[in-house]
Amino acid sequence: AQRKLGGKNWKRLHRLVYVVAVLAVLHYFWLVKENYTWPIFFGVVISLLLLVRTTAVKNALKRS
Repeated sequence: AQRKLGGKNWKRLHRLVYVVAVLAVLHYFWLVKENYTWPIFFGVVISLLLLVRTTAVKNALKRS
């Protein structure tokens, strides 16, 4: 799939996955009416995973 899409389109799709993950958590938050525990949990998990993906944090983890 990566070869078929080519480098530029693959990177665009890869970036869109991040946006979709955030929007999915937001949608789940809107869907839940009473107990917000799970949407908040998933939001924290997605936030931590996106934080690890950032270049600065990855470089800091590599150095330590």
